Amino acid sequence: MMSKLVRMPKTIDQEDFEKLSLNDTVEQKAQLESIIFQEKEIDIDALERYLKDLFSDEDAQAALSSLRIRLASFGDNLRRTTISEYDMEWCIRTLLAADLLSDVKQTTLKEFAENPTIIKELVSVLNMQLSSLQTWHWPKEGVPAEPRKALNGKVRFYLDGELLTTLLLQYIGIKWSIELKTALLDFRNSRAWATTPSSLTKLDIARLTTFLNHYNGYESIEQRRRNFQQSYYFMCQLPSSVESFNQYDDDGEDDEGIAGTNSRRQQRLTASTQYGLRFNTPVDLKQSLLHIVCTDALLNRALHDQCTIVRTDLEWFGPSLAHKSILTILKFFGVSQSDLQFIEAFLACPLKFTGSMNSYLADPAAYKSTPADAPRIRKRGTPVAHSLSAFCGEAVLFVMDYTVNRKTNGIFLYRIHDDFWFLDSQSLRCAEAWKAMNDFATLSGLKFNATKTGTKHIGDKDQLHPDLPKGDIR
Repeated sequence: MMSKLVRMPKTIDQEDFEKLSLNDTVEQKAQLESIIFQEKEIDIDALERYLKDLFSDEDAQAALSSLRIRLASFGDNLRRTTISEYDMEWCIRTLLAADLLSDVKQTTLKEFAENPTIIKELVSVLNMQLSSLQTWHWPKEGVPAEPRKALNGKVRFYLDGELLTTLLLQYIGIKWSIELKTALLDFRNSRAWATTPSSLTKLDIARLTTFLNHYNGYESIEQRRRNFQQSYYFMCQLPSSVESFNQYDDDGEDDEGIAGTNSRRQQRLTASTQYGLRFNTPVDLKQSLLHIVCTDALLNRALHDQCTIVRTDLEWFGPSLAHKSILTILKFFGVSQSDLQFIEAFLACPLKFTGSMNSYLADPAAYKSTPADAPRIRKRGTPVAHSLSAFCGEAVLFVMDYTVNRKTNGIFLYRIHDDFWFLDSQSLRCAEAWKAMNDFATLSGLKFNATKTGTKHIGDKDQLHPDLPKGDIR
């Protein structure tokens, strides 16, 4: 046998591929830097007036008051809570599932998880850090942002922070995410959330009973549609509990998206199958949404002779989120000043893009960062794969969900992360939804991705509203 392997010369195709991969990565890094270090100017007064107007009616005010009391109380209690060994176990488990850590730190954390003594020490240290959360900050020397290639071939830049800091942020992010989702589900189930169509009249129910021999409103098409939307698509980026940690990813250009690609672990949702649809994984979630949209389109065509479908997503959503928009919306929802101060410190991370793209692409396993540049304060966007990033992003996008709900009197909007789908038999209602989305996006500093935005109209083309976006649905 040969004592050592002979390295074969590279072919022209291999060299071209590596050159293309390097060029793409360098372009992504340059575009990312051009976004996250440039503060997005937001008219805070205009955004606050918009929020006050959106939540101005009596039902919305009542639901908003409950939301504010709940989030303020939760934040106060969280700062005074005591992290337990059980908390540390689920915190480690969800962190390992988030695809945030490097391979070396994943191995270290797995070893920690198997050692009860170390678990107790981690609990003690994190409790001390939690008690002084108001003074928390990133290290002044900065946090390395290192490239890592995902399964879809994209290179993303992950924070390579200290393990204790990452554990603390994971704990706080998961706790806030669960609370926000629970609180907003209560808001959605209140009278503030518009539903359409209105309930059947007594005459309608009598006719149904006569022709079908029974009537069960909970088995109606409308109710099933609501159940699907609420159970599987409403705020689906946030976990309902520590046992249902989820992440969604698209293969688009959002190289620092909130969810992050899970390149080593496919995170599963709570197993569920209804009416032949599966919602067990992020892939199932999207495939089932396509089934629901197609079914609704066929139903609208049969009942109303037409249907309009609109699909869009946000361009560079994770990196482009304006910090002022995040903080303004969280403040409006009742998050206390102490908690806002901590979140602002989390967002303003001093970043260092270290190491060489050439060295990374040549051998990702042997890649080592080098302290090349001075740290630069992040002024826009959220760190990839952090649970606090999901919390911030979903808080902002809930406002878009709600403005569409109110402006259209309850049109069904399906959203997975920053991927939006809505349809209706009336093209006008879709145009109203699209205008409402654009109005909020303009105020909050968001931008829709033109290449992934389009409209499909089934039926008489003359009925298609001119204000709807052009382009195909992809």
